[in-house]
Amino acid sequence: MQISLKFGELQKIMLAGLIVRLVILSIVLFNSETVSIGFLGNSMISDDVRYEAGAEIYSRTATSLVDREAYRNAYMSVGDGAIRNTEGIFSSTPLWYWICSGLYYVFKTNIPIRLLNVILGILSIKYVYLFAIELINNRVALISARMMAYLPYPVFFSCFAYKDQLLTFITFYIFYRAARFRNTDRFNAKEIFCLAVSVLALFLLRSGLSIILVMIAVIIGISNERGEVIRNIIRKNRTGIIIVAVLGVLAGGAILYRNIGVLLYKIAHYQMRYTFNEVSQASINFAIIRGPSQIWKVPIDVLLSIFLPIGRYSQYESWYGVVASLNYISIPIAIGNLIYVFQKKFDKIAYWLIIAVYVISAISSINICRHFYSLLPICYVSYADFVTNANINKKMMLSFGSLALFAVLVWHYFF
Repeated sequence: MQISLKFGELQKIMLAGLIVRLVILSIVLFNSETVSIGFLGNSMISDDVRYEAGAEIYSRTATSLVDREAYRNAYMSVGDGAIRNTEGIFSSTPLWYWICSGLYYVFKTNIPIRLLNVILGILSIKYVYLFAIELINNRVALISARMMAYLPYPVFFSCFAYKDQLLTFITFYIFYRAARFRNTDRFNAKEIFCLAVSVLALFLLRSGLSIILVMIAVIIGISNERGEVIRNIIRKNRTGIIIVAVLGVLAGGAILYRNIGVLLYKIAHYQMRYTFNEVSQASINFAIIRGPSQIWKVPIDVLLSIFLPIGRYSQYESWYGVVASLNYISIPIAIGNLIYVFQKKFDKIAYWLIIAVYVISAISSINICRHFYSLLPICYVSYADFVTNANINKKMMLSFGSLALFAVLVWHYFF
């Protein structure tokens, strides 16, 4: 395993990625009136628009940097449903709201929020690279970093006020630390503190899958590639593990029962969004899973999620449309990941655990691209590992599969 870090090459990629993002951010800001303010458009149904609109109201009405009443009123006035959740701080996931509000209160503009996401996008490149180099090698890590730095979707998306870029950074920081611990068997005090802060921030940003992501990180950290550590733990502690598993199932059932109303509300809300915004037109509608009888669509759904957003636009009324027109370049990544499922993995445990959560995110989010954006880099890492080790036959499969899928999409959108 190669773990010597070539920071010179990584820094060049990060610098180039920063320059590209700053240029795109400038274009986005200067053309916000002619194209759109937010990534999806100008409607308050888009989270990034609501984050900035609520933060702007907060900056005018708050009497201090931290004003809870002004905070609640500001986001309630723009129709943000998360603010209505008063059951607890983790249920309302308030961290990104407060970050946006604080930055807008201090600077009286949305530009610092956008710049923060650009910086988080660059830091995400670093930790995806470090994660890949711990589990695979430097070559795969560099290819993954380049995809993060230059592909249209990560570049454009990081120029808007979504919280998902912070989620990406935190998720892969935690995954990197877990993989690093696997190789070194130690944490220092600073690393423990940073991990604790990262886990807390994760829970304050995203409910639901956060606990699963943390559990995956723990498993990655205590297991090796063949899973021998996990098997030894199970062999020596079967009774205890059975008890913990039963308690875990009961606790999970109780949590699901308590939050089933919120879950159903979100599903209904996302379905409504498909009806009223351009995502419904840009996504391939037949792949959307609308009930248990359509479970056969899961492989199609996951394949499409890797290169969404995609579509055809004669007039660009949002930046989503711009990205959708450029994102055909991601088709080979989807085909490469499909082939990679059937070949030797860089690390079976880490790969299947993270992919499983990615699949759950893609299905439960009903193809709302940003909901699985924070886990999309695992597809970049998998693709990089595939192309690095593929023989001529697999490269031919990749080429012909990509051309075939491209032809199908062109026929679907243009004819």
